[in-house]
Amino acid sequence: MLLNVIENAVAHTSALLELLTNPAHDPHQQWRRVVNHPDYCDQLQRTASLLVRKYRLPQDWQGDIEQDAILILHRSIQRRTNLGFDPGKCNGRVLGWLRVVIRSHCLQAVRRLRSRQRRYQTLDFQAWQLPDRCVPDLQRALWSAIETLPPAAQRLTRAYLEGGTVQAAADALGLSWSTARRALKRHLCLLKRSLCT
Repeated sequence: MLLNVIENAVAHTSALLELLTNPAHDPHQQWRRVVNHPDYCDQLQRTASLLVRKYRLPQDWQGDIEQDAILILHRSIQRRTNLGFDPGKCNGRVLGWLRVVIRSHCLQAVRRLRSRQRRYQTLDFQAWQLPDRCVPDLQRALWSAIETLPPAAQRLTRAYLEGGTVQAAADALGLSWSTARRALKRHLCLLKRSLCT
């Protein structure tokens, strides 16, 4: 029984080694063969699951991480058909090399997903949890507090409140997303202080 398991593992590893050292003429075909290889699938699922737990990401991100890593692999194969695999440097340790490549691709996918999430998140006024001593007519007080801000801050804050997302405000004023987000955080903190005094 154990001998069969070892023979299967060696056969899978040698098939993967063959895939990497003798790439197909068509990069798409090679990508499909690597992605469908059992060692790749198993290692990809393990790595994505580990990163979801390690970084405390939402559980439904695991599938997104796996898919993004597969797309990153496709782009890598388009550039280099052997994915940079050098049997001389790896001493035949194809699975160790594969783990490093998959982990790298999964980490890139996590960074991309986090970036996308930050880009489209909204700054929520309900999350402020304003104390009871705040002004009763919040909307009227909010617009009058906006009037106390400098003109550029007023335009950005109004664009955000009308558009609902940082991206909409940034697009409306021709700013980068990160610049708009930093400025909005500053402006909203000022507004909160002025509303609660």
